[in-house]
Amino acid sequence: MAHDLPPCPEFDGFYRAVNGRDPFPWQSRLAGQVRSGDWPSLIGIPTGLGKTSCLEVAVWALAAQADLEPENRTAPTRVWWVVNRRLLVDDTFRGAERLGELLMKATEGDLYQVAERLRSLSSHGSVLASMPLQVIRLRGGVGVDRPNNPAQPAVICTTIPMYGSRVLFRGYGSSRSTRPIDAALAYTDSLVICDEAHLARHLVELFKQLAELDGGTDGSVLPGGRSRPKVVTLTATGDPDVNRFDLDGEDLAHEVVRKRYFTRKPVKLVSAPPTEAHRTIANHLVEEVSTLLVDKPASSCLVFVNTPATARAVVHRLKSPVYRKRMSDPTIVMLTGRMREREADVVRKRVLDTKQGMRAGDGRGDRDRHLIVVATQTLEVGADLDAQHLVTEACGVRALTQRLGRLNRLGEHEDPLGAYVHVPPAKGENPRWPVYGEEPNLVFERLLAADSENSSIVDLSPAQLDHGVLGVPGDHTGRAPSLSLGLLHEWVQSSAETPGEAPVEPFFSGLSELPPGVQIVWRAHLPGPGMRLWPPARAQEAIEIPIGEAREGLSDVTALLRRVTPDGIAETVEVGDGGKPILHPGWTIVAESNAGKMDEYGWNPEASDPVVDLSVLSHGLPLDIDAIRVLYSSRELPTDRETILNAANERDDGEPVNSWDRQEAADRILAAVAGDPPPGYDPDEWEAMIADLNSVPRLARSEVSRLQRRTRNPSVQFDASDELSAGQKRPVGLSQHGVETGVFAEGYAGAIGINRKMADVLGHAAQWHDIGKADARFQDWLRAGERLDINLLAKSDTPQHQWERYRARAGWPRGGRHEALSGRLVSAWLTGIPNRFTTDEADLLVHLIVSHHGHGRPVIVPVEDSTVTHMVRWGFNGDDIAVDADLSSTDWEQPRRFAHLNRLHGCWGLALLETIVRQADWTSSGSGEVR
Repeated sequence: MAHDLPPCPEFDGFYRAVNGRDPFPWQSRLAGQVRSGDWPSLIGIPTGLGKTSCLEVAVWALAAQADLEPENRTAPTRVWWVVNRRLLVDDTFRGAERLGELLMKATEGDLYQVAERLRSLSSHGSVLASMPLQVIRLRGGVGVDRPNNPAQPAVICTTIPMYGSRVLFRGYGSSRSTRPIDAALAYTDSLVICDEAHLARHLVELFKQLAELDGGTDGSVLPGGRSRPKVVTLTATGDPDVNRFDLDGEDLAHEVVRKRYFTRKPVKLVSAPPTEAHRTIANHLVEEVSTLLVDKPASSCLVFVNTPATARAVVHRLKSPVYRKRMSDPTIVMLTGRMREREADVVRKRVLDTKQGMRAGDGRGDRDRHLIVVATQTLEVGADLDAQHLVTEACGVRALTQRLGRLNRLGEHEDPLGAYVHVPPAKGENPRWPVYGEEPNLVFERLLAADSENSSIVDLSPAQLDHGVLGVPGDHTGRAPSLSLGLLHEWVQSSAETPGEAPVEPFFSGLSELPPGVQIVWRAHLPGPGMRLWPPARAQEAIEIPIGEAREGLSDVTALLRRVTPDGIAETVEVGDGGKPILHPGWTIVAESNAGKMDEYGWNPEASDPVVDLSVLSHGLPLDIDAIRVLYSSRELPTDRETILNAANERDDGEPVNSWDRQEAADRILAAVAGDPPPGYDPDEWEAMIADLNSVPRLARSEVSRLQRRTRNPSVQFDASDELSAGQKRPVGLSQHGVETGVFAEGYAGAIGINRKMADVLGHAAQWHDIGKADARFQDWLRAGERLDINLLAKSDTPQHQWERYRARAGWPRGGRHEALSGRLVSAWLTGIPNRFTTDEADLLVHLIVSHHGHGRPVIVPVEDSTVTHMVRWGFNGDDIAVDADLSSTDWEQPRRFAHLNRLHGCWGLALLETIVRQADWTSSGSGEVR
């Protein structure tokens, strides 16, 4: 229990401090219910009444339990907000990020009290203990971020594929070594809030199967029911549920709730002849927009369409001279899921502008022109917009409910009006719409039936929708396969991925869903096969494109593509029939910037202009002649070829460039590119990046050499390989590192409520995880030929680009795992003290050591070892233990240990125990001292 904590404020006061207004009655009632951990399984609050405040409820409820002993706490440490729309992940993330910033900066009052109580939960040795709430965004298959440690309060906003793949040990964007960590952090000690229940139906069902298949018992690792996730679904379209939370009489008596719930939303019904032509559909939609806006005071109009192709056709039509003149030159923007964060941000700023935009709650008295926002379903769920007018293409019940939530959202617009445009597809007797199948036919029939006065206008207020005017949703998410124990265990063996293994996607998305697309990022530097992509691909620079569309659109630029593996290694993209690239769901594809395929509205296979490389702005300048040619496109290079090669230590004759000449070359490059931004780059952004560059070239093995930004936010994983034992700021002693890591591990274990006996095992595993580095060859590698005062090293300051040379000189086998020797030493020691640990504890101790780099699940693969002629030694409290240092032998006891421990602690429970040791190692490696 944390002592001397400030008292926890009441939820109403905390909510006011965050939002500047009182909560609705339902929000206060929910907070009171969940303070003791009693979350409903479904929250059925209508659109426009603040469902995203469930995040604030969850954070406050966790803070309210901060003064309990960790083993008595029921509030989960992590909150996962899961929604199947990428831009809605961004929208929720921005709100959560604001909450995190408010807590971080608070110095008094209710916010400070909550912040201090949250800090206390992760203050057991964390280098980020000053962070009350970590906020993370994962989307697009390239997410590498995760909570810093298992005790860190966190909000993670993500999509269903990103979350579901993590739970099943195959996280999209996770390296093979970090999959167990991401699985543990996604499943254990987590509250999972699924926005829009119908989109998460298979995920919710999957949790039930996992609880039946998993070994261990609820509480075998974590107490308070936190070994398994609490799952809550949100929906405005309603499914019956025995544990459902809804509005009550007090809510409907509340002035604001009543105003929004009963506000009129008249919608005009429009029918047109069948067609599948995007342009024809666009013409009907634009005509309705024109009818709503011509000769009217400046107002706002949302146009919802079903596909990006229709969205482009609508924008093209709206921008024609005829309609521009007719509507007095309106502002026209487009937002779809085919846009990068950079381009989407430009649109959002216009849409959310306090004077000219349509953010809910902002005044519009001085608007000087119409604002028309054309969007796909990416804006249906969660977007806090309030338009005076709405034009929507035919869609399903749930989609229409969400779209209507953006029309006169707060009930404050005068003369709001919408239009529902029903244009059936031309094919067949039972036409099917893109995305929505046959459901739009049912919707239109119900709308016509609701038009009792035959006026072609119906009122679709939230109250009317609650009374069933649209009927029961007719969409079906299809079926999902049943998960078997054998298949689950195949995925759990995360270090031994089987070629051709079953994909995880159908188990949380269903068989009827389209497979996930590919993520495309654009880079000036296209890494060669076998090279590592620098910097790692980030969600902010990626666009997800359906497989078929990507194959078609990229078929003329296959030579400018690379596939990047989850471990960051570039591979050649093979070409199949018809010259189309061979792609697979979930892949990350890097396209050279000169490949084009994107314009101001996002993905466009017809676009040929170079695409801005966002990684240059965020991380720095690649020192590669071809990359700089790509950056500057058709323009002359700002500097000569020889200068670039010298800075990168890549002379044509292969001779190394001395440090003086490298530095001089780097200085010339900086002077040349300053004030000369490449085409497409904002001059201010470019100058800020150049001013922040470290002038000393960074040379790296298997990565592009570069001039890095000083203030970049690198996603360093101290666990990625043994080689990250080098490259530290200063050498670190092996015993010192072990002691520090043990302190962190026991601190994390205690903070989340793991029992003292198990925490002791974790502490010893963390203390001894690296003792295999005592091998003389590994020590020679770390010392890099230098004589140091430290007897045995855990980390060295050898530059990264020299790692391979010193490894070969030292005789350490390529691919050799020092943790195999660590486990061998501890196993030998345990045989001499049979009563120190129980058999199960001894198995756990050895496993945690063997698996601390993500290997050993279930076995560490041996390597050819022709250099070994000695033993490796370590002293355990006075017991000097020596074992054979041969890395070519296999520990066949490890698969037995692994299987037994999964049965004993559960798949995710064991992964959590590994996570504690591994993240303690990362913390120690990053800090170098106990805090």
